Amino acid sequence: MGAWLAIPLLLRRGYELGRYLAWTFFASMGLTELAHFLMPVLANEPYGYFPGMASVVILAPLACWGMWRLSHE
Repeated sequence: MGAWLAIPLLLRRGYELGRYLAWTFFASMGLTELAHFLMPVLANEPYGYFPGMASVVILAPLACWGMWRLSHE
């Protein structure tokens, strides 16, 4: 958690570690959050609420936007 909180400071100072940590954060939020939609489909149970489905609607697009911004600097 401390590394994620250090991202803005590291990016502001121009350290590559900050970019690496930001990519890690955005990739974990943008890509793995989508598993909230895939896992119920892969399970052999009736489709129901899977914890986190509500948050993925906000977090995944924001994380993808963050990755796009990092790649276009």
